[in-house]
Amino acid sequence: MQPTATPPVPWGMRRMAPLRNSEPSPWRYAGLDPQTQTGHWIGGDGRMTPAELGKHGTSVNTYPPTQVSKDGKVDGDSGHDASQD
Repeated sequence: MQPTATPPVPWGMRRMAPLRNSEPSPWRYAGLDPQTQTGHWIGGDGRMTPAELGKHGTSVNTYPPTQVSKDGKVDGDSGHDASQD
């Protein structure tokens, strides 16, 4: 029986470094709640808090025509217009 080999670390992981564009976050990841399947975080005060990601909205996309050709028909080229609630 051969010993189990440890898989190599992906090359991108060796290149990762923390962002240095602001103060370090006081929050630390504390694991996943098995009941709610949400992440739990420990804040600067040491209390565990569920992650609040806000509400997920919906969006409606429309593709208005951008031009009318010489024969008066709408050109197939379109722009992009989006609205969110």
